[in-house]
Amino acid sequence: MLFEYFTGVMPNTNNSDRRAAIQLLGMCGLSEVSVITSNVQNIIDFGLASDQGTFDFRLASYSCQALHRMVPSKLNQEDPNPPKKYESDHKLFQQLEKILVEGIEFKQDTHFMPMAKNALSLIFQLGESPDKFTSNIIKTICSKIRDKQAAEAHREDKVETYILSRLCYIVGQVALCQVNVLKH
Repeated sequence: MLFEYFTGVMPNTNNSDRRAAIQLLGMCGLSEVSVITSNVQNIIDFGLASDQGTFDFRLASYSCQALHRMVPSKLNQEDPNPPKKYESDHKLFQQLEKILVEGIEFKQDTHFMPMAKNALSLIFQLGESPDKFTSNIIKTICSKIRDKQAAEAHREDKVETYILSRLCYIVGQVALCQVNVLKH
C-alpha cells in the first residue's frame, strides 16, 4: 500500500503523500532491509526522476535516505556479505547526477542542499569509485556554469549567488565524504 502512495498509483495522491510514503518505507527498511532492496528500481524511477522537467528535492532526499538503509550502520571488514556496490553507469547514479547537475539552477526549491547531502552520501556508500564520479559531477556543473556565462556574453561575468553557494556546498560535501572514506 505504501508503494502505491509513493508511486502515485493511489487516487488523489499528492506530493506530500508521496513524501510521507517514502519516509515510512525508509523506516520499514530499518527493520526489514528487503523492503528497500527489492524495490530499488521503483525508488529510482519514482523518487529521483524529474516530473515534467522539475525535481522534488524533498522526495529525492527522502528516497536517498530510504536507499541508505541498504548499507549497514556498522560495517565489518571481515563480513562475508559486504554491501552491494554499483557501477557509476547504474541508473541510480545517472539519476543522482542528473538531479544534482540540472537541479542546481532550480532556485524556487530551497531543499537542494539537504538533497545534495543525502545524494552524495549515497554515492559514496553504494558506488564504485565515487571520488571519480563526484569529480565528474563537479566538472559538469562548472562547465554548465561556464557555458551559460559564454551564452550570456552581453551581461557581466556574474554567477548567481545561490548557484555558487550550492556548488561550494557540493564541493565541501564531496570533500567531507572523501575524508570519511579515508578514515575507514
